[in-house]
Amino acid sequence: MPDALNAGQTIATPTTLKPAVQMLVRSHCEDEVRRRVKVCDGAVVFLAEDALARLTPRRALERS
Repeated sequence: MPDALNAGQTIATPTTLKPAVQMLVRSHCEDEVRRRVKVCDGAVVFLAEDALARLTPRRALERS
């Protein structure tokens, strides 16, 4: 989602219809993470580079 306002609106619809659903929101910079945490109430917001950094070694070890 290109901006935090749209992200908040997009998150609001499914969480209103089904409160038990957990949304994951990926961001590309730390400032964007902070903005999205404010508008994406209840969503898990993570930095894409951090997630990739954790996943890459794990996948490499699984394949060896």
